Parts: sequence; structure tokens; C-alpha cells
Amino acid sequence: MKPFGIKLRSATDRDAEGVARLVDAAYEHYTARIGRKPMPMTLDYGDEIRRKEATVAESSTCAGSLRSYAGAANCPDSSTGGAPDL
Repeated sequence: MKPFGIKLRSATDRDAEGVARLVDAAYEHYTARIGRKPMPMTLDYGDEIRRKEATVAESSTCAGSLRSYAGAANCPDSSTGGAPDL
């Protein structure tokens, strides 16, 4: 059984546009605060997905995304985005 009806899966090329929209919705309020788009909003999610660095949470549609990668000195780093209406 899937908790809350949500399933995690590896993102595919078909998800790139939806993931970008989710991330933009999750981070857009920081733009005015920091004077530029936050790093997650500047990524090419097609490339991120092809490198297998993105996971989606879905119900009947893409409900959220998680991008995880090795940051500086191989320390884990990640960014998330979620549908604001869920």
C-alpha cells in the first residue's frame, strides 16, 4: 500500500516540465527576498533527470519532486518542490 496514495519513482523525460513547474512554485517567493532566482529554479530538469538525479512523488499527477546529488566535498545536497494545492 502506498502511504497517502503517493508513489515515489525515478523521474523520466516526460516529467521535466512538471518538475520545473513544481520547483518554480516552491521557490518563487525567494526571488524577491534574495534578488535572484534560487539555484533550483535555474536548473535544466531534463539534464537532471537524464543524470538520474531526480525522483517524483505522484498521485494521479506529479505531486512533488526531489533532486539529490553530491555537493561540495561529496556532502549530500538536495532540493525539493511540491504542488502547492496538495
